[in-house]
Order: sequence, then C-alpha cells, then structure tokens
Amino acid sequence: CIPTFNRSRSLELLLDNIKKECAEHLGQIEIAISDNGSTDDTEAVVQRRKDLPIVYKKKSHNTGGAHNI
Repeated sequence: CIPTFNRSRSLELLLDNIKKECAEHLGQIEIAISDNGSTDDTEAVVQRRKDLPIVYKKKSHNTGGAHNI
C-alpha cells in the first residue's frame, strides 16, 4: 500500500524498485496506490506502469495525510 500526494518522481522510483526486487513474485502481489488528489503527473506515472499489478484510487481532493492511509 502506497499513500501519495504530488510525489510522482518518488513514486516512479519506488515502482522501479518494486519491480526489480519483486520480479519473480509479481503474479502473487498487488500494489495499492492511494492518491490524495495529486495535481502533478502521478496518475500518468501509474498509467504508464501496465507491467505492474497496480490498483489505483485517486481522491478528488486532498483530505490530509491521516485520511489517505
């Protein structure tokens, strides 16, 4: 589970690392990303990663960190 808000570059690096570290287990995991209403290119980063088992949910607005976990 990855909560995020306007950290697209960090998310991209994290997803790269997950792919490297979990390559042999990708069929057995699910990566859940909770986007707290990002206004950067977070959604585009996620959409480019068709190679990963991602479930992506984006809130319509920032609800604060505690509500995005």
